[in-house]
Amino acid sequence: MMSCRPRCSLSRSLAAGVLALACAMTASSRAAAEGTQQLGADQDLLEATIIRVDVLAAGEVINIAVGNNSNNSNGRVRITVTDPNGAQVSGSPFTVGPNFNGGVGFLRTPDVLPPATITNPLKITASVVGAYTVRFDNLRNVTGNDAVVDPFDITVAPNAATPVRPATPPLGGRVHSLNWQINGGGFAQSNASDAEFFVLAPTGTGSDVTWLLQLNGLAGFVYDVTANDIGLPAPLSGVSALAADVATPPAPTYPVYLEVPAKARGGGKAPAVGPITFVRSNASCPLIFPGDAGVLAFTSDTDANYSLVIDINRDGVFNPAAGDVLLSGRATVGTNTVPWTVPASLAAGALNMRLSMRVGEFHFLANDVETANPGLRIFRVEPPLSSTTPAPQPMFWNDTRVNAGGTIAPASTLPAGLSSGLYSAPAVCSRPGQSGVNAHCWGTFQSNSPGNDAYVDTYVFAFETVRTATLVVASPSGDADGDGLTNGAECSQHKTDPTKADTDGDGLRDDIEVNGATDPLKGDTDGDGVLDGVEDVNKNGSVDLGETDPTKADSDGDGLSDGIEDANKNGKLDPGETDPLNTDSDGDGLVDGWIDKNNDGKRTPDEGEDLNLDGKLDPGETDPRKADTDGGGESDGSEVLVTGHNPRDPSDDHVDSDGDGIVDRLEDKNGNGVVDPGETDPKKRDSDGDGLDDGVEDANKNGVLDPGETDPTKADTDGDGIGDGIERGVDAQGRPLAGATVTNPLSRDSDGDGLDDGVEDANKNGVRDSGETDPRRADTDGGGVRDGDEVKVGTNPLDPADDKPILDRDSDGDGIPDRLEDKDGDGVIDPDETDPHNRDTDGDGLDDGVEDANKNGVLDPGETDPRRVDTDRGGEPDGVETKAGKNPLDPSDDDPEADLYGGGCAMARRDARARWPRSSRPRRIPTLPLMLLLLLAPLLVTGRRRGTRKGASK
Repeated sequence: MMSCRPRCSLSRSLAAGVLALACAMTASSRAAAEGTQQLGADQDLLEATIIRVDVLAAGEVINIAVGNNSNNSNGRVRITVTDPNGAQVSGSPFTVGPNFNGGVGFLRTPDVLPPATITNPLKITASVVGAYTVRFDNLRNVTGNDAVVDPFDITVAPNAATPVRPATPPLGGRVHSLNWQINGGGFAQSNASDAEFFVLAPTGTGSDVTWLLQLNGLAGFVYDVTANDIGLPAPLSGVSALAADVATPPAPTYPVYLEVPAKARGGGKAPAVGPITFVRSNASCPLIFPGDAGVLAFTSDTDANYSLVIDINRDGVFNPAAGDVLLSGRATVGTNTVPWTVPASLAAGALNMRLSMRVGEFHFLANDVETANPGLRIFRVEPPLSSTTPAPQPMFWNDTRVNAGGTIAPASTLPAGLSSGLYSAPAVCSRPGQSGVNAHCWGTFQSNSPGNDAYVDTYVFAFETVRTATLVVASPSGDADGDGLTNGAECSQHKTDPTKADTDGDGLRDDIEVNGATDPLKGDTDGDGVLDGVEDVNKNGSVDLGETDPTKADSDGDGLSDGIEDANKNGKLDPGETDPLNTDSDGDGLVDGWIDKNNDGKRTPDEGEDLNLDGKLDPGETDPRKADTDGGGESDGSEVLVTGHNPRDPSDDHVDSDGDGIVDRLEDKNGNGVVDPGETDPKKRDSDGDGLDDGVEDANKNGVLDPGETDPTKADTDGDGIGDGIERGVDAQGRPLAGATVTNPLSRDSDGDGLDDGVEDANKNGVRDSGETDPRRADTDGGGVRDGDEVKVGTNPLDPADDKPILDRDSDGDGIPDRLEDKDGDGVIDPDETDPHNRDTDGDGLDDGVEDANKNGVLDPGETDPRRVDTDRGGEPDGVETKAGKNPLDPSDDDPEADLYGGGCAMARRDARARWPRSSRPRRIPTLPLMLLLLLAPLLVTGRRRGTRKGASK
């Protein structure tokens, strides 16, 4: 094939397939030029092109020969050569030209291919392995860098003795550039290029792929040949665009060789890609809502190009050309994030996306190339070339942004691409009715063809991994998990999972927890080791009877957490467990855990049973599951709190013979075996026979009558004539009484109506019979007057009709009924009451009914206080002010001298209920006579004393 390379500079013939086949058959002898031989005689190299030459072994010789596109004998070219370290080689820069240094390195004839053998090349022996840099400067053009060099040849030979033959270079595939800048001389078909280039693109660490770029009728006058990995910068990656729409010109990335790169290694593999997820910017939520901003995240095990297509129109096809969203760029090893905002107008439903991760991707950006006809083709070439025929490759482009009149090729080959076909076949441009299309073509060899002032992108890739994902776009007002909370509220407000009815998996639905007191994000809100849903047995969000509190680690406050008491965490009281709802599970008088009663920070036996709160019976502790740890007959509480015995030593226990809960020694206090006064009988559960066990009456079972306890030695503790048991609703045998009234055995008058319970329950049977008043209700007939008051005045406490005259009685005739003055009817004038037997309770000169104008027994706004002499505390009684025409509610109009008769400051010090007796109501004393009396008083006293002395002397 190497011997067939001159065809690249000629128009492709119809026999191209036969020629390519012949090339493949002679692959082992193929050689290629490294210069004009490859570009073509009429494709001049701009001097701005920076050329690099690969040296793979020290001692190799770089041979350079160049012309200046002129037959002028004075034309010369400067050649600057630097080594891989950036240092100029010995003798650089070199100047070549006719009759210059014997014509070394100079090719005189322009616009033709180099001679079969170059006899006078500039020879540079390489001492360093790596890429050397070669720069040309046509000295005929002293300014600018758009002059051309023509022809040129760069050949690498193993030594200086090897002949330089451009058609058969000994060491090909060494010359490359990131940007070949070429002047084809015009837009016409006759100026077009049919050259081939080779692009080396990495496919991973230590591997790469070689691409063959075949130009078929490319006419751009002055054009570039560059290669990169993504095309135009995002967001135009993979898209052709007008130059005016490209903010930042694309940067060259890959080296473009004139021959198959000698450095090519081949290999590589498709990248491993993780699942695609959407991460919202404002919250962590598995649902996506219209308008959400966030990132699409995925992982990769290698650097690769990505194209993420979102089927936004939901037609089942991933096609950006049809309006789908295309997000593209360069992914790196690890986690990658791609910003994306869900369109606010997008309806709820499934949203499919396709991620393509590609390595070895090559984009040829034809910059301001007016025409490519019959078009570009790209093939894959794997080393070694001798065993490889250029392989067809799917080619991709999207020209919709530049597709205008004159475009011949399809506007887009997305999503499947267009195969470049067999290398041996000619390029075929798309025309109406044309079959076998295999090229990317555009333009008609005119200066205004579609490629004018545009970037036309054609790209391929070596390996691809495709991942698809379906994201669910939900309505914020919906309820995906049916837990009663909207999707939006769960994501933004509660931070719960809208796809799980029970986010924390504790057995309680999220809405129950949100509307209750537990945390929907914590399975064990109180941290007691028991799940919230186990504690809330009926799952209603409330603490009901028989349930522990999921917001309190220690529901019963005994010092032991619910999780320690409920050892298997099942919410039930199982054998061997203490009761998390009972501070004293075994009823021995000691709390199950430990409560520091005296706040001294020390654990003492009288403060609990499980002193270290570990749920285990340790040395020195009593068992909270057994009332009598040592089994000696006396409860732990009695031993610890009462007798001071050792609850772990059965030998010192006292026995409770009658089983009433009180140990014998506390019943028979003097131990004489006789029931003495003040003692209960240790052999009888109910010593006084009132139907109540001694241990029930002596509630703390300490043998002492404490406040709140009935007397187990007296059948009728309060002496109302009804036995204690009957008052509590049981008979003498302790059996419940049907219809029992249940009164207070510690109060003779349970309802405070002035009648003893034994008077109301006349037959003392604990049941309200016909003709009896109710000892539980102060006013049995509900007429408004207490039973005792009715009995006193002779009315019937069982007939409400006769209560009214009593209620309406006004004993003092002040207009206020007695019941509103003595409100509680106890005959005592309390601070908030007036005297029903005194028209003027406070003695201020105004009747109570005058001061309480609406006669309702309440001090209303605008009324004076019938319980206070001076309502405004200004110094004068309300009656005095009223008679004088003053305002008894305004202290500013009171007489400032009123203090002389008990007003002012003196009155302010009097009790709020102080009364002025009618006989001592203050009278106003004229000010002037009073002052004269005060002035004369000393004189009168003095004169009297003198008279006394005179009388005494007689």
